[in-house]
Amino acid sequence: MCKKLIHLFPFVLVLSLVCNAWGQDGTGLQGEYFHWSGSSPPSREAAFHELILTRIDPEINVYWNPGISPPPSPQWPPPPGVRVDTFAVRWTGELEALSSEAYTFITGSDDGVRLYFNGELIIDNWTDHDRTENTSQPVQLVAGRRYPIVLEGYENGGEAEWQLYWQSQSTPRQVVPQRVLYPTVKPKYFWASKPIPADGALHSDTWVNLSWRAGDFAVSHDVYIGDNFEYVNAGAESTFQGNQAATSFIIGFPGFLYPDGLVPGTTYYWRIDEVNDADPNSSWKGDVWSFTVPPKTAYNPVPADGAELVATDVRLSWTAGFGAKLHTVYFGDNFDDVNNSAGGLPQGVTTYTPPGPLKMAKTYYWRVDEFDAVATYKGDVWSFTTQGAVGSPNPPNGAVD
Repeated sequence: MCKKLIHLFPFVLVLSLVCNAWGQDGTGLQGEYFHWSGSSPPSREAAFHELILTRIDPEINVYWNPGISPPPSPQWPPPPGVRVDTFAVRWTGELEALSSEAYTFITGSDDGVRLYFNGELIIDNWTDHDRTENTSQPVQLVAGRRYPIVLEGYENGGEAEWQLYWQSQSTPRQVVPQRVLYPTVKPKYFWASKPIPADGALHSDTWVNLSWRAGDFAVSHDVYIGDNFEYVNAGAESTFQGNQAATSFIIGFPGFLYPDGLVPGTTYYWRIDEVNDADPNSSWKGDVWSFTVPPKTAYNPVPADGAELVATDVRLSWTAGFGAKLHTVYFGDNFDDVNNSAGGLPQGVTTYTPPGPLKMAKTYYWRVDEFDAVATYKGDVWSFTTQGAVGSPNPPNGAVD
């Protein structure tokens, strides 16, 4: 019995050393949790802008769903301070291969998910959906080698869950275990980020110096710019402005793209792909960002065009057109009269109180013309309907039940 124990001890020691060499000391991945707002699915800039907290998560195997029964095991609770909807998560780190063979990765998600492995996007389902599984193409790995991994997810509403599985000829399907996952002290980010102007911004000038933060592996940058989202997203030849080392690009200035200046009232789209010819996964396609040069005409009316149930003592307001110095307001209860009016008195403020009292349940029309010291820009005719009397949601104009 003693001899058996003596022989068993070296075997256990060797097995322990082998297991440690094969990733037995992994601690998990770095999880970064964000809040986001706006339309869904969110852009990368929107989803990963407002960081709430960072922690180490042992696995990607979360079912944050109060209705699931029985609950999975093991599991861990959502991070404190992260709301139940409209949040995003990014797990980053390294994965160590156990065997030299082809592995397939599978994600379970609700809602969106993206999986990057060794710098390559291998799963992409960035949409609102109930729990869905997506499977990658086989990826050849080398035993003992660590590979960078990034899994991004967002939750719009309802249930929230993400899982990361793998399988190979020698490894049955399983959640990728903690022992092969390693958080990185500084997560590597492959894509351009932090655009200036910010994505979706209003830019009140006819030229701009676009700039961005380079991806961690970028040596140069492919620049795409245009006024059509689809063309920029597809990398159409007409939108490709070249490859450069600098992280800024001027447009709307003589000698540059759009030499006559940016056009007011136009939305421009741009995209930066990060390039490193020494990396087989290059290039890394960036998000399509946008900015809008405000129009010369007044915009953003309050109340909104077509609004209903507006108070009879309403004060009208709007956003001044690009470069506007003076504003002329036309107001009435007849569309044609308001549309054809001229010769009104200009004013310096962007608010207007109609002569009152206004009648209940009546539609009114208004128009704001903008003057920029050079020309006058006729505005659109907007309308709103005042609140009606109780008993009839749509009484005749001016009638009160």
